[in-house]
Amino acid sequence: MPNAKTHLIIGGLTGAAVNIHLQLNRLDADESATFDWGELLVCAVASGAAALLPDILEPATSPSHRKFCHSLAMAGLVAYAITGEHTKKCTAKDVLLLTMLGLGYLSHLACDATTPKSIDLC
Repeated sequence: MPNAKTHLIIGGLTGAAVNIHLQLNRLDADESATFDWGELLVCAVASGAAALLPDILEPATSPSHRKFCHSLAMAGLVAYAITGEHTKKCTAKDVLLLTMLGLGYLSHLACDATTPKSIDLC
């Protein structure tokens, strides 16, 4: 079973990788743009921190601790939260932060899904 350190590292790497991809696309589209290292750091930290949330909400006191916060239903809710129509009302920076938080959470569920206990449907 992945521990908090593993979730933090994978979540942080997920946020960093996605942000690097987004920034490289931005640099390709606008030659006057520069790589924003602060944005990369914020994305990595936000995603890493969010990767800890499922076990904060449902503490890992036993291998059977995984309930709703560790389910495919929750993954669907998080995916909707970061991509739904409501995000069009947010600024680009807010959407980026929301996306990093969601991806961090989803990285936790993806890690747990690879274990023998896996995750529940709901």
